[in-house]
Amino acid sequence: MMADQATGDGTGTYKVDQAAIDRTVAQLNGVIEALMTNPSRLTLQTFAGKGGSGIYPHIYAGSGRGAVSATALQDKFKAFAVAMETQLASMETNLGGLVKDLVLAHQFQKEGEEGAALTAAEMMADLRDALAAFGGSTSTTTTAPAGAPTA
Repeated sequence: MMADQATGDGTGTYKVDQAAIDRTVAQLNGVIEALMTNPSRLTLQTFAGKGGSGIYPHIYAGSGRGAVSATALQDKFKAFAVAMETQLASMETNLGGLVKDLVLAHQFQKEGEEGAALTAAEMMADLRDALAAFGGSTSTTTTAPAGAPTA
């Protein structure tokens, strides 16, 4: 992706070529694959009681001073593992949605004029749902017409 630097304020036109979209999709698919197959994630899933393939079925309390019972430790760690797995699964889903959005953008661009350019506003409109999935937001401010009263 390349920004038109004519304005210098980031509000110019962004030219997105198909190769850039393909590279980004491939990179995101790599992240998704890594999330799905990482041995640490699979162990975390085991602790969370959601399948996985860990070699340890439980975490065990040590024998140090002030150690809690093994059951209490396992329950607390399972709650942590469940919360962490939920967040990772959500991130995996959101990245998958972003990949779908990029593939659609690629298809629209391919069907349109070769090397078509999008304004920054058009790009943000196309990616608004992907940003929202990650908790992001876009600016909704508008500029008042010249001479209009301000609050």
